[in-house]
Amino acid sequence: MNIKDLKIGDKVCNKEDGFPMIVVGLNSTLADLSNGTVYLDFEGNEGDIWEEEAKDLIPYDV
Repeated sequence: MNIKDLKIGDKVCNKEDGFPMIVVGLNSTLADLSNGTVYLDFEGNEGDIWEEEAKDLIPYDV
């Protein structure tokens, strides 16, 4: 997924497991504007937020 297509509050999941998570932060560099780190959280999480590369995510459709 292109990081420019993501917004805070979007629901996404990892390509591998399909577990739904909500975007809570985005980080990219000028050197690679299409990819970057996406910070994720999910309902019931009592620990740290998750970090995934944007290229490893897909939109979550219910």
